[in-house]
Amino acid sequence: MYPIKYGTDVVVVGAGGGGECAAVAAAQQGVHVILLEVSQKTGGGQAYSGGILHTAGLKTWNDYLAYTEGLHDPVLGQTYVTTFRNVFLPWLTSVGAYYTPGTGVGPLWTGDPTLGHGEPGYVGHRLYFNSLEKAFAGFGGGPILLKTRALKLLTDQYGDIAGVRACTWVNSPTEQSQSTFDIAARAVILACGNFINNPELKMKYIGPYADKAFPMGVPYARGDGMLMAQELGASLSGSMSTFSGIPVALTPLNNSVQTDPNMFEQASAASNPNGLDYGTQVSAGMYFAPGWIALTGPLLGPSYGLMVNLQGKRFVDENSAEDSKYPRLTEAVIGQRQGMAFMIADKVVHDLAPGSDYLLSLITGAGGFAAQENTLAALAADMAAKFPFYSGNFLTTVSNYNTAIAAGTTAQLDPPRTVLPTSAEPKGGLYPIATPPFYACAVTVAMYYNMGGLAINSSAEVLDMKKKPIPGLYATFPCAGGLMSTIYTGGNASSSVFGYIAGQNAANFIKTGLA
Repeated sequence: MYPIKYGTDVVVVGAGGGGECAAVAAAQQGVHVILLEVSQKTGGGQAYSGGILHTAGLKTWNDYLAYTEGLHDPVLGQTYVTTFRNVFLPWLTSVGAYYTPGTGVGPLWTGDPTLGHGEPGYVGHRLYFNSLEKAFAGFGGGPILLKTRALKLLTDQYGDIAGVRACTWVNSPTEQSQSTFDIAARAVILACGNFINNPELKMKYIGPYADKAFPMGVPYARGDGMLMAQELGASLSGSMSTFSGIPVALTPLNNSVQTDPNMFEQASAASNPNGLDYGTQVSAGMYFAPGWIALTGPLLGPSYGLMVNLQGKRFVDENSAEDSKYPRLTEAVIGQRQGMAFMIADKVVHDLAPGSDYLLSLITGAGGFAAQENTLAALAADMAAKFPFYSGNFLTTVSNYNTAIAAGTTAQLDPPRTVLPTSAEPKGGLYPIATPPFYACAVTVAMYYNMGGLAINSSAEVLDMKKKPIPGLYATFPCAGGLMSTIYTGGNASSSVFGYIAGQNAANFIKTGLA
């Protein structure tokens, strides 16, 4: 037995964007709320994200449905996209949240709202969270328990939600002697992130090489909320194998800060109090690959280079509006042997991507693989000397690709290579890999959002194995899942919108029970 240290109406587990919106929304309804955060600072991954509250620029359900190709959950998807602009953003404004509404103009998320008012670094992110915490206190919420990790969901003799067991660290999040206590509550909102930092769960649900992907987020994203709820009979969503990420250089030093809780907390403590360098500190060790392959497909830029796997073969249409659609490209990479691939360029492609030499120097300096040779045969030999690489296949792949460009038959390649829909590019933006020197850069994936998690309904209620709500238990993305599948439409916004929904419904649950 552990002592009951606190009693409250609602416990929110996780003080990132979703958790803080949940806490404010619940407290605004007049119920008492306690907010837990395992780190020494609030904000979670959203505090050093790109800082955009976006639905991929999609404003209507019909637009959303078309862009997501009908792959997203129709109920959760429609709730998300309609609530975001019509309800959630006006609510943010009403509680004094420090954010910029956005222009509404531009491809994808470029015109969507952002955290802060354009401050440098991560200052605006911190001011956004400060504003939510001010609103939380103003509505009578609190306390916010930092350095406090939820361990277990508690139930009473009837199996109903009764609170949370938690522990608090002092000097280190991994210290052995931590104070453990119970918090009595009638409702719990799980907003404690996804499982991108749990190699076992990534291999189980995403694929055999998913553990090779670098996590791009907090080290506490290990699926704790999902696992705690499963102990009570919660079911999981669909889309467990899908995720969003970006290609990054394959380096042995990558991402140690984001996988080690102690290093993460040391970096967090070393960052400026106003958040100016927060992201720089906690994401140390991440090296972006040169821009020879577009991260988001042709909507935001062309791919001039090639991608090949360890078999020396292309495995994706680098310019296709479908194959390279963000984040299909990264899903394709992590599905290759050893969860890696190579970006290939010649001098022409290299020069079309600004900053290529600078990025290559960073990658090699960190122990990553980036090669430059005057012949393709020598480049293939470099790759074969470092990796189990099929150099003969590679030379054939490049030869066939160059021949197809000259003949105008790239649509007949396997996979095809799409011609860009613009007359401004010669040959539709297709450049042969023919002008020395030739370049290769080994890449893997930085994974920041897994799309599967706890099954919830449009009220953010966690569902049991019969898809019925578990009374008093709520979750928001990405601890919850099933909204998205393959096509990414915004982690910050989806967690925040459903955090708001969860907070409102948890408060209604409490007030209805007291009536």
